[in-house]
Amino acid sequence: MISQKRQKFLLDVMHEIDMLKLHATDAEKAKLNFYEFDYDSPTRCIYGQLTGKCASPRAKELMGVACIRVMHLDKGISSVANVEIDDEKFTINGEYTGQTWDGTKWSIRNYSYLSALEAYIATKDAKNADVIAYIKGEIETLEL
Repeated sequence: MISQKRQKFLLDVMHEIDMLKLHATDAEKAKLNFYEFDYDSPTRCIYGQLTGKCASPRAKELMGVACIRVMHLDKGISSVANVEIDDEKFTINGEYTGQTWDGTKWSIRNYSYLSALEAYIATKDAKNADVIAYIKGEIETLEL
């Protein structure tokens, strides 16, 4: 049986995925490629593939419309197995989330805070091929 916290986490992940599907341009979605996907790469993760780098201004913009929860990870993505799911709602739209972006070019991110989707794609049972296919419109439904 799935815990309530895990269920809420997956709902937040699904919301973020749906919002990326809605707000990413067709050109951005066309860049998604499961065979080049690497959740630990700033250029080959979901936001990295969509925008060129997950610390880009466009990635920040997409996170602002898609992300409703951030995960605090003491050691960045390598500690995703020990992720704690906060009960509060956070966004990455200029409000404080713990996430820091350096300067006006948003060139450096503090990877101690990841969006729910960024945390999900690093988990052992993540359905990353399906996530990518769903965002691209290649499949109509997605079950996490």
